[in-house]
Amino acid sequence: MLRPTRENFDAWSATLTVCRILNAKICLIQTPPRFGCTPRNLRNATEFFRGIDRDRLNVAWEPRGDWSENPERLGRICEELDLVHVVDPLRKSPACSGELGYFRLHGLGDKEVNYAYKYHDEDLDRLSHQLSLLVEKGLEREYVMFNNISMFNDAIRFRNLYISGTDPLP
Repeated sequence: MLRPTRENFDAWSATLTVCRILNAKICLIQTPPRFGCTPRNLRNATEFFRGIDRDRLNVAWEPRGDWSENPERLGRICEELDLVHVVDPLRKSPACSGELGYFRLHGLGDKEVNYAYKYHDEDLDRLSHQLSLLVEKGLEREYVMFNNISMFNDAIRFRNLYISGTDPLP
């Protein structure tokens, strides 16, 4: 819940150690839907993210739940705390923009996640188009992670499409 407690700061230190060992460039922090966009959680997140040592590591935050209903507040906290807002660009745009984008795709459908979803070529074309629009706005590096049952095949198909320069859908 991102409480600024000794236990959480110790857990972050252990995470940072692992990131250093792996020579990671980015660390993803995902908060659950019950960590809603409330004044208390906003205060906890602010104190936690301000209190951690990043050691040049980019921190990406994927807040679940009602944060997406408060894009202005989410954008402000991400900009203020130098966080990458993790989103699925087929569902919504990042609340803040920067040079780095981190995108997690959990499948399409009515719910926030649909791990059984297999992406269609049209979906991958749309994804390519969305990323192109973000690049036009200043995005320099993007990480795209498929988080579904067919993630390996979907990622290979997307990489081949994106690298080949196939014209995305308008």
